[in-house]
Amino acid sequence: MKNIVIINTLNNFTVELMENVNDDTNRIVLYIMCDPSDHPRLEIAGQSVGITENHFEYTISQALYIGNESEFLSFRIMTDSGASESFQITKIREVGINLFMNKTDNYHYSLTNAIGQMRTNQLNAWPVGSIYTSVNNVNPTYIFGGIWEPFATGRTLVGVDTSQSEFSTVRKPGGHKALQSHSHTFSGNRALDENAGSHGHGFSLTAVSKTLTGTTESLYTANQGNYSNGIVKSTKTSNRQYKTDGTTTNAWKQLTVNATHSHSVTGSITAVGNHQHYFTPSGSIGSSGGGNAQNLQPYITVYFWERVL
Repeated sequence: MKNIVIINTLNNFTVELMENVNDDTNRIVLYIMCDPSDHPRLEIAGQSVGITENHFEYTISQALYIGNESEFLSFRIMTDSGASESFQITKIREVGINLFMNKTDNYHYSLTNAIGQMRTNQLNAWPVGSIYTSVNNVNPTYIFGGIWEPFATGRTLVGVDTSQSEFSTVRKPGGHKALQSHSHTFSGNRALDENAGSHGHGFSLTAVSKTLTGTTESLYTANQGNYSNGIVKSTKTSNRQYKTDGTTTNAWKQLTVNATHSHSVTGSITAVGNHQHYFTPSGSIGSSGGGNAQNLQPYITVYFWERVL
């Protein structure tokens, strides 16, 4: 069994996780994450080992952890800026077929020759790239082993769909929790009821009769009797006779014009007005959604973890 202890010197020298890999090697490996510029070094069994890489791997010799079970193998990490607490591994009398390391806390471990197959099978069920979901804020490292990191914090998950550009590839982030600025346009052509506006016009007309009368003065006519023609009527007014041309006797007449009459009007106006009204809207609605309006779907929060190693 390959037993890996990962120590992060950049995070107060704490052990982030422990992993057991069933590879039949029966060894203990320290995986140290550090900043080489701080001159880190591993002190173990009276030796000082310089650490020159960001991710430094050191395999502990079996001779260092085989012994009396009341004894411990101690080691620590030193840097120019500080030192870790001492890590202690309880020694084991002999190494069997499967060496299995058990973690008590960040700084204490025990060794057994148990197969540890259950924990190994659990880890194998979660290959690298798996996403673990829980309502407990516990790194799955302490449950299954392996290296896990928080995943999709503050985001929901959407399945990959290559037919949609927004979801076409894995690990593609997107979306906004606030309504984004946008505008709306509209257009159309709406014919109203074709019978709308049907109506008629009525009218009334009163004809008034009027009598027109009058007389004329000094009307001279050759006819000395009464005379009528249409609306004009002449009446003899005097028997006096005068010689005007030496041959004909003429008399003065009175002329009367009778123009009394009336008008009558009949008729009707046919009902008209069947027509349509058309309304053609067009234009735009002002920009809305300044980015500060919430646009969240109903949700409930959980912890996502991704296995990275």
